[in-house]
Formats: sequence, C-alpha cells, structure tokens
Amino acid sequence: MTRSSESTIKKLFARSRNVCAFPDCSTRIVDPLSETIVGEVCHIKARSPNGPRFDPTQTEEERYAYANLILLCAVHHRVIDDDPAKFTVEQLQDIKEIHERDGDIELSHSDSRLAALLISEYIRTIQRPDITQTVIGNNNVTVAGDQNVYQHPPKVRVVLPRREGAISPAQCRDVHKWIETLAEGTSRISRSQAFAKWWTKFKKRFELTRYEDLHAADFETARNWYQQQRAILSRGLRNTAPDHWRNSRYGAIKEAMKSLGLSNETYYPQLAQRLRLPRPFTSLTQLTKRDLERVYRIALRDAQNAA
Repeated sequence: MTRSSESTIKKLFARSRNVCAFPDCSTRIVDPLSETIVGEVCHIKARSPNGPRFDPTQTEEERYAYANLILLCAVHHRVIDDDPAKFTVEQLQDIKEIHERDGDIELSHSDSRLAALLISEYIRTIQRPDITQTVIGNNNVTVAGDQNVYQHPPKVRVVLPRREGAISPAQCRDVHKWIETLAEGTSRISRSQAFAKWWTKFKKRFELTRYEDLHAADFETARNWYQQQRAILSRGLRNTAPDHWRNSRYGAIKEAMKSLGLSNETYYPQLAQRLRLPRPFTSLTQLTKRDLERVYRIALRDAQNAA
C-alpha cells in the first residue's frame, strides 16, 4: 500500500519539533513522558477521493510527499477537516511553512525514539482497511459496499480517575504553563528534551507518577518551587545569555503594564521615583542590569496586587 516513507515522517517530526502545527497550539504529537501518541500525520490534500481538499490531478508520489503532510493534534485535525472552505490548501501550506520555519534539522536520540513511535502508529493506521457500508432496501447493512467510507473510526481514550484531593483542572493548566515557561527558558537542549527534563524534575520533587495527582494542599508549595526554578534560570541567563535575559525582562514588564492599563509615560516616572533611581528613564533599554531587575520585580508585584 502506498504511504509516506519513514525518512519523510522523521523529517516532518523534526521540522515540527513534536508540536501541533495549528497556530498557537502547543500540544505534543507524542507525549515525551508517557510516550502516548496524541497527534496525527495529516494530508493537506486528502489521500482519498472522499476526503477534504482531494486533488484528482495529484500523483501518488505527490500525495504522500513531505510537502503534502502536516502534523496536527487530533482536535485540530478535526477542526481543519470539518471546514475545508476556511482551511484551504493555500491556508494549510502557509500554516505548515510558518510552523516549520524554525524547526530542527536533525533528531536527537530521545526525539528519534518518539518519531519511531509515530511512524509505527502511522503505518498501522494507513494499513488498516477502509470500512464501508451500504444501506439496502430492507434496511440491512452490507459490509464492503461502495458508499460512506469511514477512514478515521473513533479512537478510545482512557481517562484515569482523579486522585481524591488532587489539584483541579484549572490548577493542572497552571502547572502546564509553569513547565512550558521553564522549558522555553532552557538552553543548549532541544525543546522536547527541555519539557521532559522539567516534567521529570517536577514529578520527582513531589514524588508523583502523574502530575495530575499533585495534592491540592501542595499546590502553593509547587508554585514556590516553580518561582525558585525560574529565578535560577533567569540568573543563569543574566550571565550566559544577557540579550535573552534582557528581552525576557522587557516582555514581562510590558505584560505587567498591559494588565495594569498603564503607558510608558505614566508608569516609568512612577517607577523611577519609587525605586529612587539616580535619573528618570524613558526606555527600559536605558536601565542597568540591576535596575532592570528591580523594575521587573516591582512591576510583577504591582500586577499581582491588582489581579
């Protein structure tokens, strides 16, 4: 049966950095900890005549080529296929190009293992025979008919019960954001390796097998742990990657000001006066490292107090 080559899937996985290509989605295609496959290899132009955006002039080679493939989580795969008028071929090609623009060229050892899992699932799925049925006059169903092709039967998702006293779904989302922030601030390893590193550290610190089992009474302790780890990362960046450190501080201060509804003209003079800076400033770039850190801390505190 015709299908994309393993090398093509590996390239797609590397360029997508194991992340869904849909804009602003950060869902992993293969979860690096549980190794659960939650994403899919999708065709921009459908591989079957009944699929969305099918192009009858496309050759089999083109249909399974890298240019016609995109990695999506199950949710966004359904989203784009349910609305082909909105998600056109051109739109999906743009989404793919933007998403893969800063992707990896090679796979790390850990990513190679995850890519192999995706390849196995892809081969298993594409080799599964299509299920067809036709309703005939006596209302019986004949299998292997010629209508109503179902190429994507529903997938069974096993949902484990929440541990009694565990954190709420909203708190789970907070923990996710913490780990994402720590992973994004980690340098010298791949993005997926950084996620795996911080999830492992978090679960080891709180003696968990699943982060969802964190007890609600430990949530604030976990928040303090996150803030400590973030501070350690920031101090390291301050010395090893000063440009990155400054940019992260600029962004955080601007976000705090946005939440407060304050402009540079009104807030900067206040900060200079409250911190007793030797001179006023009109741009954050004018501040020394020490003063920038002081402005950063007071801006975050103001935003937290106003929330």
